[in-house]
Amino acid sequence: MNVENGVERFARFLRANRCNVTQARRKVAREALSMDGHFEAAELWVRLQKDSNISFSTVYRTLSLLVQAGLLRVIDLGDPHAHFEVADETHHEHLVCSSCGRVVEVEDESLNRAIDEVARDRGFFPEGHNLRVFGLCEKCRRRG
Repeated sequence: MNVENGVERFARFLRANRCNVTQARRKVAREALSMDGHFEAAELWVRLQKDSNISFSTVYRTLSLLVQAGLLRVIDLGDPHAHFEVADETHHEHLVCSSCGRVVEVEDESLNRAIDEVARDRGFFPEGHNLRVFGLCEKCRRRG
């Protein structure tokens, strides 16, 4: 997704929902939409502190609005806090190392088809899914 297009989509979403389109919200959106991979609210806040004094609560509230706007997704990686990622068109699953926390994204169409088939075989018509597999990555497994 083009970051500036995403920021403008977010501004339209805010206006449509009668929310203020502030410079702070634009800055948070711009930085969040330019993040690579998964990130936490605290990581984003630290990045924003380099050239602004945006509060952590503003960051967190804006992340929630970005999720509502469909521009970010909340990812549960088994931690007590949320992780976020840019909502793009690719669907993927997550392999999470329970030792070091490393996350590997897996795009596998045959896995998606199998999940849909299992659901349908049980009379369930899925609208989507989110799969996390926990285990040890190769590096942590070698360390013992």
